[in-house]
Amino acid sequence: EALKKDVIRFCEESGLTVLTAPHGTLKVTMSEAREFPSKTADERAYLDLSLLMRRAGIDDCFKLDQNALYKEYYLKEALTPELMEKLEKFLVNRRKNRIMPRMKNGNPE
Repeated sequence: EALKKDVIRFCEESGLTVLTAPHGTLKVTMSEAREFPSKTADERAYLDLSLLMRRAGIDDCFKLDQNALYKEYYLKEALTPELMEKLEKFLVNRRKNRIMPRMKNGNPE
């Protein structure tokens, strides 16, 4: 995990997305995504968001699925403008990084 963070930091600082070595390459992708908070990331915001959805009658199941809320309701603007405005304050930007190794000629020695 520490090595992954170092690789991502190096790529950010140098503007690179591919690192080449004798045994293969590392492709690094970095992106920003908006999403609603999960229970583990911010329990208080998650509970407030759950309560807001229950009051709006959007609670389709016992547990709030923040991904479904974002994709099926928020992105499709399937809610009232007032509710969309209230939801806006819950959105957080989350950075997603991915490292994909590609080995040349099988595994390195």
